[in-house]
Amino acid sequence: STVSDLGGKDGEIGNEDGASSKGTPSPKGATIPFDYNKLTIPSHNFVSVPSGRAPQFDGTHYAAWKHKMKLHLIFLHPSIWKVVCTGIDVPHENMELTSEQEQLIHRNAQASNAILSTLSPEEFNKVDGLEEAKEIWDTLQLAHEGSPAVREAMIELLEERLGRFVMDDKETPQD
Repeated sequence: STVSDLGGKDGEIGNEDGASSKGTPSPKGATIPFDYNKLTIPSHNFVSVPSGRAPQFDGTHYAAWKHKMKLHLIFLHPSIWKVVCTGIDVPHENMELTSEQEQLIHRNAQASNAILSTLSPEEFNKVDGLEEAKEIWDTLQLAHEGSPAVREAMIELLEERLGRFVMDDKETPQD
C-alpha cells in the first residue's frame, strides 16, 4: 500500500482496508493511534547510539588523535569531556561523598578509561599510575606538544624562518 492509501481524514491513519485509526475493527484487528509527541526526552538525558571505536594512539599524529578523542569523549557525554577540561577534587578517603562528588568520580573514571584504552603500550607508559583524566590528558599534551611557552617559541621560530624564505632570482616556484 502507498502513503496515500494509508491516510485518513483529519489526521486519522487508515489501514490497508481503509478502516480508520479510531479503533475501528478491521479483519486484521483494531488500529489505535499513537501520539509520538508525548515521547519527549528531557534535555539532561541523551539518546544512546553506538559510538564506534575510539581513536587509537601510537604516539604519531597527536593533533589528529587529540581532536578525534575530544569529539569521542563529548559523544559519550558532554560532562565526560568537562571532567577532562576541569579536573576533579578528590576527597579524602574517609569522607562521606555527596551524590555530586560520586557523579564526578564516575565521570572521571569513564574519561580516564576511555583515554587509557586508546593508548599503545609506549604511550600508556607515559601516564601509567595516573588516575585523573585531566592529568592524563595534560601529560600526553605536554609530551607531544610541549609546554605553552615551548609551543609559543616554536611558532615564533617558524614565523621567523618563513619570513626569511625567499626565492632566488634564478629559481622557479617548482624548485
